[in-house]
Amino acid sequence: ARLSFSGMDFSKINLRGANLSGGIFDHTNFSGADLSLVNFQGAWLRQSDFTNADFTGASFGELANLEHSFEKITCCKISVDGKYLALAGKKQNGSYTILLYDAVTLEQINQLGEQTSTINCLAFDNTGSLLSTGSQDGVVRIWNLVTNTENKFKTKHNITTITFNNNVESSLSLAIGSFDGIVSVWDM
Repeated sequence: ARLSFSGMDFSKINLRGANLSGGIFDHTNFSGADLSLVNFQGAWLRQSDFTNADFTGASFGELANLEHSFEKITCCKISVDGKYLALAGKKQNGSYTILLYDAVTLEQINQLGEQTSTINCLAFDNTGSLLSTGSQDGVVRIWNLVTNTENKFKTKHNITTITFNNNVESSLSLAIGSFDGIVSVWDM
């Protein structure tokens, strides 16, 4: 059985050599903790804080390598709900695209669009139904993964980071950061 320690504060604690395999540690604070020689195999660690933690000799249990058709991968992201894995990359023909996988089985589900500019960043909303991308040419694309539709808009900036505001109590927005230091927030 999986034990949940989600949201707990383990900051600056000594867990050296602990067996935390299979535990659920989503949103857990491990900042400054001694995690050397800890076994995290099969543990859930989504959005946990590991700032200044010591991981010397820790094991995480690497899953199988993913087979894909990219010449180079530019970014990847797992949806908040753990359902999807999205890879952005450059294909052999020089174009860029997104490959969407089932995050558990690693089976490819879909290929989303094709473009000529490097895809620098990806973000899922908290429901896992929207995927956004930011590209070197300033284009933001938002895919609805339920309806398989795409919306896009152009900015004047080389987009380097993108994220949804996943606060369920406010309206959905998208923050976009660029290579030239500009950050903009868009209502969805």
